[in-house]
Amino acid sequence: MKREEKNFISLQRILDTATQEFARQGYGLSSVNTICNSGGISKGILYHYFKDKDALYLACLQTCFDRLTAALREGAADLQGSAGECLESYFDTRLAFFEKNPQLLPLFCEESLRHLECRSLSGGEPMMQPEPLYLIAKAAKEKGMNVWCYTGFTLENLLKENRADRMKLLSVLDVLVDGPFLSHERSLDLLYCGSKNQRLIDVPATLAAGEIRLYVPPEW
Repeated sequence: MKREEKNFISLQRILDTATQEFARQGYGLSSVNTICNSGGISKGILYHYFKDKDALYLACLQTCFDRLTAALREGAADLQGSAGECLESYFDTRLAFFEKNPQLLPLFCEESLRHLECRSLSGGEPMMQPEPLYLIAKAAKEKGMNVWCYTGFTLENLLKENRADRMKLLSVLDVLVDGPFLSHERSLDLLYCGSKNQRLIDVPATLAAGEIRLYVPPEW
């Protein structure tokens, strides 16, 4: 085996082991020692490629994001149909990636939540990818964060539809900002939403009461 091939195999082994360790224990509890012990890797080899844990962590993240980006580009190559169909295909590709690579999801979740006190699920349509977002929201709740979700669906429609994956996501939300943005009802006087039809719903209180309970933002 050529030297270049041995170097590549050693580097890949370090990255694979470190990714699994960071995903299993999180950045805080992982260390160079635990990574080396888990993979039977000598510290000398690890430090030959990475100067410290931070550099190794960033390399693992970069590898993960590169793999996700490649999967999304491959999925987008043959996109056809309406904008809605293309968007749904995009979310399906993301979900399929994490189903195929479940060991990467905790790493993505932790990095998304680091240094935050509150987490909002928005952009695209969260209810089109409820399963991975449930894991992110659950991890945020376990860290003591509040979780908000912005959706074009109304809560009544979500409850009537009663889809198990979407109800599961609802169960870990604090506030749901529901309803589509309507330009003719746009208002700059509203807090946390863009048009008058949208509501700030206190999800735990609503689910407990069986009727809509609005969230009242604190006065600053």
